[in-house]
Amino acid sequence: MLNLNFQRGILYQIDKCLLQISRVFLRSQPTPAPPRRGSQESGVRMNSLNTSF
Repeated sequence: MLNLNFQRGILYQIDKCLLQISRVFLRSQPTPAPPRRGSQESGVRMNSLNTSF
């Protein structure tokens, strides 16, 4: 019985770890923004990583 609870605890920890990894991965992905005309300032271009240059 103790061994079964131990295995469930290990699986729970692995599940939490995978959830954190997936959250970080999804947060690091750039979200596709719909093109809005006239909302950006003139002379400032945005590239695909949302950094102005």
